[in-house]
Amino acid sequence: MRINYYKLQFAEHIANIITVDIMVLFRNKDEKQNLSKISWSVPFPPDLLARLRGFSAVSIAKASGMYLDDVFDILKGTRMRTSPEVIELLQEVLKKLEEEDQRLEREAAKINFMIKGFDVLEQKNIKQRLNRLSDPYKTIEE
Repeated sequence: MRINYYKLQFAEHIANIITVDIMVLFRNKDEKQNLSKISWSVPFPPDLLARLRGFSAVSIAKASGMYLDDVFDILKGTRMRTSPEVIELLQEVLKKLEEEDQRLEREAAKINFMIKGFDVLEQKNIKQRLNRLSDPYKTIEE
């Protein structure tokens, strides 16, 4: 009796599989195209947009490989949604741009330190020259 029950369940399972396969084979082509046109669309994270706006659109476009018009649309806020891959790409680009910005700030600080050091050396040199020269208008009373 049990064997017949399992055979019946197996036969129903096979029938369901065949039915699904037949439905897929004879499915409407428009329905197939509609399914392929579905794309994931998620909103831009506000913190990502705020941090991206700290950089120029040209540098973002250059680092990401995106069209400049698309970057302008994203920064202006006219494009509200995009795919998760684009958001991931922009996060990676933002990370690279922030690292480059920090590197440039460190180099600028080094250059500023060097300039201040040269100014101090120049002021010392000027004081030494002034001390070597005697003031011709110096009077004996002073």
